[in-house]
Amino acid sequence: MKKTILSIFAVAVTIVSSQAQVMVFQETFDDLPNNTALTISNTDLTYVRIGTGGGTINATSPGFFGTGASASITQAMSNASLNGIGVQSTLQPSNIYTMAFNFRPLDLTGDFVIGVGAGTSFTGNSVFTTAHGLFWIQSDSGNLERRIDSGWSDIGGGTTLTLNSNNLLHIIANGSDASASYTGGSVGAGRMDIYLNGTLLDDDVAVTTSGLNATGFRMYNVNKGDTAVDNITLWSGAAPIPEPSSGALLVLGGMALVAVRSLRKKNS
Repeated sequence: MKKTILSIFAVAVTIVSSQAQVMVFQETFDDLPNNTALTISNTDLTYVRIGTGGGTINATSPGFFGTGASASITQAMSNASLNGIGVQSTLQPSNIYTMAFNFRPLDLTGDFVIGVGAGTSFTGNSVFTTAHGLFWIQSDSGNLERRIDSGWSDIGGGTTLTLNSNNLLHIIANGSDASASYTGGSVGAGRMDIYLNGTLLDDDVAVTTSGLNATGFRMYNVNKGDTAVDNITLWSGAAPIPEPSSGALLVLGGMALVAVRSLRKKNS
């Protein structure tokens, strides 16, 4: 089966550091049938892992965010090794990255962790190492936090997610030594902006590791932090905030988008 993915080969928007924003990854899970197990063959992911405690990483169709399927990452038990998805080391290297995705907490018992960076935290099966992340963000039993040094700091002074609520998280992380601007804002050197559902929660707060050239991303749960995700999109550079809807992730002014076809095997 063929699936259309979006790629960019021309960009009209630049930022202060003279780096262009380029969409380097997108996965929408749209054409996956219900209960299909996600693999690196039927998605654009290069990492799909179910840990020792079992669980599933399956398509849910109809999904939670508009048309098509979503991906549900669940665990069978607490105190098990991580279940997660991502890209290991093939993203365009950059010390400025933007990530946006929809997510829905399905269980607030444990943690759901999201990171962009480089190193064994993205190529192996272990949980995060602080120094490997341009940024690390987590939902800790529903409390949104960002990683700083050897600890976690509340996002937005304390932001609590609601079970089975649909959300759009948008992170603009600038690990370079120059400020970066985007439509609607700017972010200083070594800083990041964090938006939830279109609202700026953290403005110009420190990235986890400055100067790191990121080449991968990962999102995973532990201790039954079950979560559904969709419309995972990454840009090399600082990209403007989309509206809090799945379709708006694809509508970014100043970009030239070209649809390309990718032949991929699907599980029947």
